[in-house]
Amino acid sequence: MTAPLEHFRSVLMADAELQSLLGPLEDDAAFADAALAVAKARGIALDRDTLTTVTRRDPAALSRFLPAPATATAWPSAGWLPVDVPMLATGIYVDWAWIGPPTGRVFDEVARRRALDRPLSRLLRWRMTLADFVRGYGGAEKPAGLIFHMSRCGSTLVSRMLAALPGALSVSESPAINAVLQLPYLYPASPAQEHAAILSAMLGAFSRRDPSFIKLDAWHALALPQFRNAAPDVPWTFLYREPVEVLVSQQRASGPQLLSGILPSRVYGIAGFETMPEAELSARVLEKICAAAAARDGGLLCDYRELPQAVEHRILPHFGVACSETEREALARTACAGSKIAGHFVPDSGDKQSEADEELRALAERHVGGVHRQLQRLRATQR
Repeated sequence: MTAPLEHFRSVLMADAELQSLLGPLEDDAAFADAALAVAKARGIALDRDTLTTVTRRDPAALSRFLPAPATATAWPSAGWLPVDVPMLATGIYVDWAWIGPPTGRVFDEVARRRALDRPLSRLLRWRMTLADFVRGYGGAEKPAGLIFHMSRCGSTLVSRMLAALPGALSVSESPAINAVLQLPYLYPASPAQEHAAILSAMLGAFSRRDPSFIKLDAWHALALPQFRNAAPDVPWTFLYREPVEVLVSQQRASGPQLLSGILPSRVYGIAGFETMPEAELSARVLEKICAAAAARDGGLLCDYRELPQAVEHRILPHFGVACSETEREALARTACAGSKIAGHFVPDSGDKQSEADEELRALAERHVGGVHRQLQRLRATQR
């Protein structure tokens, strides 16, 4: 790395205003022009070839697997979010990418890849050791609410509606959080409080916008004890749905939590996980997820049939977030704007019920029926 480039990077990393100036630029040529002008104004003799070489695009994001050293010891400004937790031979790291101010969109996998591909993210490659990441957390930043779910039960709609609130950050199924939750399985000898400190810091890193909401992966309900240990005062909700309807959706396209090799098999504690027929595995995983939520007090239980109105009338009050009339209108517009794919949100319970055969219904009743009725009884006490 040339001395001018090192100097320019250090200047940028120390100046949040310059990051806000260059961060929104997604076109490579426009970014290079602006960056070179900034460098020149500060007497840094940075040449275009050097700059464009280090900001070369990485479409497959392969650079995260390279044994690159940490580039920082402190957290970046609130314009940055964690995007990955690489576990390399040299240690465990946290990688950040520049996102800028909230724009009314969910920070999901599409937004994450877009943030990684921004020239500023490619130039600075903000990487910290996990230890420095935890030390950098001040403890004050916490999400307004956590969203757990059964899968295929309206959580994407809820996340999008929450993103419509002015200034809100709505995070959806972050790979960085997912990685942190797997650390206790990969490093079981580490103290529970150490894992809690890591999770608390990761939640805090996504909570420097007000309000912030974090929608988790379906299997994360199994980690509810970890979340309550790491963030005991953060309110949470669990979304669920009639099991047959979820199983029909899983039959159409399996969720990642059901694919062998994605998660350690001991996460679910299901014998024969890798060889079990898919329909039965789906039912047994749903049973585990729902039972984990039913076993924890303090969370708001929300049935799919209550959506979208429950976002305004139940979920946001539970999270302690009040809505103005303008904000209520924004929620309603978002509810009308789309489901997971596109178009107006229309509950599809009827279609899924008609698609289910007797074998699937029997599996749903055998494995999930009892815990679903338990969730319904518990929800009735919350109304």
